[in-house]
Amino acid sequence: MTQRQFSDRLGRFDFSVSIHDESLQSAIRHDEAEAVMKSALLLALAVLKQSDDWPNHAMHSMSTFMQDMRSTIGH
Repeated sequence: MTQRQFSDRLGRFDFSVSIHDESLQSAIRHDEAEAVMKSALLLALAVLKQSDDWPNHAMHSMSTFMQDMRSTIGH
């Protein structure tokens, strides 16, 4: 298991992530893990705060983004 703690420099949040899946260990140790994880949490909190259709639109947008990344990067 690998655990990482992330804190917002403005003091808005802090959270920890425990990774139990061996195949995800390298992802949480990645040099950019902190920036990506913080961005993802801020996105989630922002759309949930907005309510209405924001969460559904965010999920659709993230799905489209991931599909585009797969075809662009080729993994």
